[in-house]
Amino acid sequence: MESNCTGGGKWLVKPSLSDRFNLAGVFHGVFNKAVACQPLSEVALSERWDTLPWHYSREQLRAPEFIRTDRRLFPVLLSNYGCGPDAFTIKHLEEMLCDRPRFFLEFDEHRGEAGLVTRLEAFADEINSHIELGTTWSTIPKATRGSMPRPCGKRLFIPNFSEYSHIYAAVLQSAGLDAQVLPMPDAETLRLGEELGSGRECHPFSVILGELARISRSKELQKGDVFVSPSTTTPCLIRQYGDAYRILAERAQLPEIEIWDAAGREIGNIIGMSGLLRLCEGLSSVDFLYVLATRLRAYERQSGTIDDIFTSAIAKVSCALANKLARPAWRR
Repeated sequence: MESNCTGGGKWLVKPSLSDRFNLAGVFHGVFNKAVACQPLSEVALSERWDTLPWHYSREQLRAPEFIRTDRRLFPVLLSNYGCGPDAFTIKHLEEMLCDRPRFFLEFDEHRGEAGLVTRLEAFADEINSHIELGTTWSTIPKATRGSMPRPCGKRLFIPNFSEYSHIYAAVLQSAGLDAQVLPMPDAETLRLGEELGSGRECHPFSVILGELARISRSKELQKGDVFVSPSTTTPCLIRQYGDAYRILAERAQLPEIEIWDAAGREIGNIIGMSGLLRLCEGLSSVDFLYVLATRLRAYERQSGTIDDIFTSAIAKVSCALANKLARPAWRR
């Protein structure tokens, strides 16, 4: 890939391909030239991005991996739908390209060409100003840091995402960690999360982000504390939560707290195979108790009785797991 600057300060990319394209005539109208392409497959992607499972999200990251090493390049990033994976991928792109003008362009059926032309012209002016100011780099922006395989701290705060959080806390306690489940989220929790997020992420992301903000700003926080971000190895958005929380916490200048992505492999590194088996039994027990409570609730004589029994049963299962008791002890 090669980039040149025309006399007017408009930057073009020269690829190894002969074919060129116009994006709805927009680039042609602004630059009076077609925009040329380079296959992104020619750009290597580091192992850092193995946690990003979606093909097009990975393709979006290939270009910035190259662009951030060349001060002559100014990217235009396209998206057809800002929610979903793009809501998380763009956070990485903004960090990797924070030293230069960059343009995020989202298309949908409501966008008019006139508005796009105006925004592209404004972006071209921003590039000209950047060049005229002679802005220099002190360092090349780095890719955002990922999670560690094991938490460095010993006191873990687990967001109260469901009854399952108590099971995760219990198995981590059985490995000698001080794992605590945070209080149930409320309206203030959601407000804090939505205040820090972009509004494009899924609802659970905002709730857990609010829990992170609340514990980070509380007097209870101590040096070395860890916030547990639920994760998975499957292609679900929850896999991107940890990276997004680290980026947003740094931008909001929240008090420092380690954010640990806890998927099955990472938890297994701490509790071992026997611990994973206990975790599976504990999660299955919650499933069973939940179904049983749902079926019996319609027949309770006093409202709330089944919920009280259910909460007590979860506490007994959690206690048994934390103390590595065999399954028969759970029935006491």
